[in-house]
Amino acid sequence: MGELVTNTKLNLASKTLIEQLPDHVSELIVELAQQNRVELWHITAGVLLSVYMEGRLSAFVLDPAWQEGLRQKDYTCQYEPCGKKFKGKHIGQLYCSNECGLLASGQKFDEVENFVELKPAPIEPGAIDSVSASPPAGWGGDNVDLPPLDEEISTSA
Repeated sequence: MGELVTNTKLNLASKTLIEQLPDHVSELIVELAQQNRVELWHITAGVLLSVYMEGRLSAFVLDPAWQEGLRQKDYTCQYEPCGKKFKGKHIGQLYCSNECGLLASGQKFDEVENFVELKPAPIEPGAIDSVSASPPAGWGGDNVDLPPLDEEISTSA
């Protein structure tokens, strides 16, 4: 006689399967199972059954990352001085952080992430300074008479 199928085995299989999906998708599936107080595999199978019943089973979507390999529970950072175990956000992720990735590639990591000091561009002689320049004649301003808002504006010439 074959091995007995149990909720525990099906939940483990479902968990292994949904871990290959983006985090927000797998987290939602787990959340739905908890909120509805049903087995994880019930939600997973229920989604497949629902898609089938809607006639969309043949319109599947393949994540290109699945061609690269399987998402593992734990990766080891490939930057040797680190070597920390981490949960990857992407299939085949090599480094635990941007810092380790930059250091491994020989780049210096800046402690102040994404900080860029913005300086105004120099104004060349003869260029229009948008802050102090007056608008060209006929472009509006204080000297233009506008009709009151409650009057109808004529569009004929």
